[in-house]
Amino acid sequence: MEEDCTKYKIRRDFNVYFTRNAKLDYYRFPSIMVNNLKDLFQIDKTSPWEIIDELEIFIGKENCSHLLLMVNFVIGVRLFTYCVKNQQHDAIHICTATRHLSGAHLQDVLMDTTASSRDVITIPFTNLLQHFFLRYMSCSLSVPARLKDAANKSPSSFKQLMQGCPMYCGCKYCILLAKLLTNFQADDVIDKVDVVLKSIEESWHHKIEPADRARDIVFGIIQKWYLEIEDYHSILKLLQDELQSNQHLTSSEKANLLYYTAECQTKLEEYPTALTSIEEAIKMSPASDLFAHMMLKAEILHKLQDYTQLEKCCKRSMELQSQCVPKLNVTKDTLEIYYYYTDALIQNKEFEAALGYLEKAKSLCKQGEEIHWTFKQFLQRMITCFIALGKQDNAEYIRKLLEQHKNK
Repeated sequence: MEEDCTKYKIRRDFNVYFTRNAKLDYYRFPSIMVNNLKDLFQIDKTSPWEIIDELEIFIGKENCSHLLLMVNFVIGVRLFTYCVKNQQHDAIHICTATRHLSGAHLQDVLMDTTASSRDVITIPFTNLLQHFFLRYMSCSLSVPARLKDAANKSPSSFKQLMQGCPMYCGCKYCILLAKLLTNFQADDVIDKVDVVLKSIEESWHHKIEPADRARDIVFGIIQKWYLEIEDYHSILKLLQDELQSNQHLTSSEKANLLYYTAECQTKLEEYPTALTSIEEAIKMSPASDLFAHMMLKAEILHKLQDYTQLEKCCKRSMELQSQCVPKLNVTKDTLEIYYYYTDALIQNKEFEAALGYLEKAKSLCKQGEEIHWTFKQFLQRMITCFIALGKQDNAEYIRKLLEQHKNK
């Protein structure tokens, strides 16, 4: 049982958010848990409901109710998918486009492992999903811990240990994780990081498995929560509070927080303060992260229409690109530099220089059948440069090319 609990355990960190498999992450654990307990207590029954009835004298009524909820939920979800699609769906995919808050039932979704996003089925049971995960997380942690405690004890002592085995936790941290696995809702109360951390310290599972990097995980989930509802003022306050209150931040962590602060201020159109924040981030940033930070600075300078500084920023970004971790990938990062750099050159009336980079950008934009979203803008800028240089024939040729791509 201990091995099974470990095998199917849900990670209690930010990684719970990513795509999951229905058989592994929904269906198997409750039935394996019930069957293991059946073997452990030598119960001669076959159906999960009968087994759970018999388990009551061994693990207590409350724990049986938790097992019953999990078993019934899994059966309900399987029936739901068969009724909707007449087949089972094994992959569970968090559909971020539908998770945005609209007041409707925006929940988890199940889909076939080979299905496209168009085959997604919405599972409209947010509260049940959250209750299922709260119990799943608890059982997969507490049961193996109790089995370890009982290794050298008598059967009667083991029975007492299992009766006191917690199969549910409603601490603020577990609730955050359950919401991350399902959906944030408009009326949810968002607690401060320190409040959530205190609830972890007071929980039963903290003694079994202290939450490594709990502050970072809680901070990341709350930040994502605010992003879901596009509450940038709250994100900004969260970031500023963390910068002021967390005395253990490294220079690299401070640089990242300042980067996100600048990003948030840019969303709020607070460009001068965003520029100050990103410049502070650049001073503290590890060399490998400098490129991404410089590109945010370029975006802010572009918004401020400070083309002299923007030109310098882009030149520096091109120097750094080969030495740093890519922001997206080499091609897309290069196109982003050219997007800002060519505009700065045009605004500074350096048309010949701009044309050189626009030609490079035009070639990079067409990768096979795919055309980058900046392609038409680069063509428009080429027309501007040719006209400014008196090259009407070149301008007309690019204009015709632009017409060909207008509706693509």
